[in-house]
Amino acid sequence: MWDSKDFDITSGDIHDIGEDQPEISFLPGMGASLYSMYPLTDMKSDDKMLFNFFRNADNNNYRQVVLPLAYQSRLLLKAVLAVAANSARAHDARFHTAALQYQTEALQGLQKSISKKNRTPFSRLEILGIILMLCFFEIYSPTPGLIYANNVPIRSWRAHSQGVRNLLKECTFSNSHETHYERGILSFLGQYFASRSVLTYTAMSRNEDHESVFRDATYWLTLADRQDTEINPFAGCSNELLGLILSIAKEVRRQKTAQSPPSFTQREWANEMKRRLQSIQQHPPVESSSALINVLSGQSEANIPPEVSAEKTAEAFRLAALILLEDTHYNRSTIDATEAVDPLSRMFQLLDSGYSIPPFGKLGSSSFLWPIFIAGCHLRCSQQQGTMLDLTTKLISGNESDYWPRNTMAERIQHVMIHVWLVTSRSNEAMAATEAGNGTGSFVWESGMLTSKYVFEWS
Repeated sequence: MWDSKDFDITSGDIHDIGEDQPEISFLPGMGASLYSMYPLTDMKSDDKMLFNFFRNADNNNYRQVVLPLAYQSRLLLKAVLAVAANSARAHDARFHTAALQYQTEALQGLQKSISKKNRTPFSRLEILGIILMLCFFEIYSPTPGLIYANNVPIRSWRAHSQGVRNLLKECTFSNSHETHYERGILSFLGQYFASRSVLTYTAMSRNEDHESVFRDATYWLTLADRQDTEINPFAGCSNELLGLILSIAKEVRRQKTAQSPPSFTQREWANEMKRRLQSIQQHPPVESSSALINVLSGQSEANIPPEVSAEKTAEAFRLAALILLEDTHYNRSTIDATEAVDPLSRMFQLLDSGYSIPPFGKLGSSSFLWPIFIAGCHLRCSQQQGTMLDLTTKLISGNESDYWPRNTMAERIQHVMIHVWLVTSRSNEAMAATEAGNGTGSFVWESGMLTSKYVFEWS
């Protein structure tokens, strides 16, 4: 959500973007300039730059919720500075230490705040704001792997998710000023956790608690507080489509466990699901379409016609969901074939037209790979497999920078796709039968994830 144009790379300084600052409400119905809202005189020069960087970022839609709270909370301010420094370090290495320092201080403060038994409405709001900032910190801090405990990957975002859910169980909404901001923060958290949990549910380690992730996904989809057809910037598709993807993945897992022929009701479900996927509408948020374009593409507005990138990404997810539906293994002849071209072919047409993946370390750099992953694992034609291999190879090498490493997520996806192709090829029928007998997962790609010990984080 921060653009490199905010930096003077040659000097390493962060500059303000113009003199005119937007007006936001410190409390509902109360206007205040961003410059006058926070007294920067007691901050170090680097911290002032980071604060200005966060405050002035073009695509920072949630600043209207977070900045008024940071004015009242030094702890939340540290979390804000951690996020800003974490993004800034991609351009200026001197902010690396500051990012980790502020992240540590924010985490320590969060733990103390959570341990307190008596909370005020504002202290609860402060906790939610810090968790939101820490989630954004992790988005812009890609790591090569996860920590394991008893062969189960530890996903930090799941700890944040559970923490928020526990916090919400302890309280009820009121009509206070704090509730105004709390609802705003929860809307962002709902979209974030819905995206992470739904996509995670489609590609998990068999040692993980699938049902727990499913329950989380269902919960957060109801808390996103956005129009169902509006594109979720964390996912790249609408929350309605995320819900359909979750339902399909759940049915695939159920069918794998049941191992019984599909019933008439299940075939009807498949037909209805396909009809919904064929007719679904998705659109960028009207009030922030230009910001969403940059978020979804990682490019400047000058290079992309309005809303094109967002709509392409959403369409790729829709096609991937149609492809995923075939994993229910219901009699395909009973599923209405009303698509003029099959979803895999349409996916290739879309990719050839210029499908954008944000640079590594940016929002969407891994989640927007999900449609490519789903499509790639279903390819059976060697020519298409070669084309997909070329595409992912470009993604692996094309998203490097002086600071971030190459796109390890694309590399993992490529490795698992190749494994799937080997397993499903006619020359490897014996291998496929062996893996199927081992019960390595509900989806064919889970065997490749298991053998390589890869874990996918769709951020």
